[in-house]
Amino acid sequence: MGFLCSGCASLPDDPAQSALFQDVRQVVVTKERTSWVIDRVELDDIAPELLTSVCQTTPETRAGVRAWVEEQSAILGSPKAIYADTGEVDDDALTLTRVGLALAYADLHAGEDCPFFLPPDEDFSGVQIDRDRFLLFLESNPNAAVLIEGDKTSLAGGGAGRFLLGYGFTEHFTVAIGGELGGRGLISTGAGEQNLGAILTQAIPLVSRFRDLSQIYDVEISATSFTTPDNPRIHPGVRLVLGTGLATLRVRGFLPLAMGQVGYEFYPAGDGQPTTHLIRIGTAFSLDIDP
Repeated sequence: MGFLCSGCASLPDDPAQSALFQDVRQVVVTKERTSWVIDRVELDDIAPELLTSVCQTTPETRAGVRAWVEEQSAILGSPKAIYADTGEVDDDALTLTRVGLALAYADLHAGEDCPFFLPPDEDFSGVQIDRDRFLLFLESNPNAAVLIEGDKTSLAGGGAGRFLLGYGFTEHFTVAIGGELGGRGLISTGAGEQNLGAILTQAIPLVSRFRDLSQIYDVEISATSFTTPDNPRIHPGVRLVLGTGLATLRVRGFLPLAMGQVGYEFYPAGDGQPTTHLIRIGTAFSLDIDP
């Protein structure tokens, strides 16, 4: 499966070169999502984000990345030649070509434009990636759900707030754990009746985040529980959530992120509560902080 990174895009072997390539590519891809028409204009526009990474690398690292990008571009082919042959734009080849242009642009301007407070580092670990970083995740999770309690089915809507502490083990893999509090409003149907209700939810989420360049995949396994006004005892359960989204740019240590999610929760019967299933779909809005 792609999100397990068995097929992650190839990267330079040198850690500093890998970090620089991923940073520059992320800046280019983020700009491409809005528009990229005139190379000269777009390069001037992304210069601050581009040089924030490039200035922190040595000339040797930059030269190594440029040589690697040229090799990869030769393998993928010229986007202009591909378009001439097929009449279609090869997005991967075009993005890689723009990464090469961005690296050449940054190299040209690094000498006079790099600020003194961003000195070059032979062990550059990247600005836009999570590798070797402790991170704080502040998240909200609005979602809609179907709650099945025995023979009673409820439509539910609500959300939760959560705080997680994470660590990026590699450029592809980050793990985070924390706490969550939330609630749901319910519209229940059963036995010819319709009722309104509410539940309070708690969870200890463990999130594994897989990143393949600009694409992010989350796999969450959580210990969960809920209480109701009619039955204040805690009902424990488990949750599995899958999510995906696109990486944006980290600015001043802050990385905003939006993801789509689907999930399932299971609560065994006990303390007067029937076996309960919850199927949910929603979004996650995250602010990842690099302290």
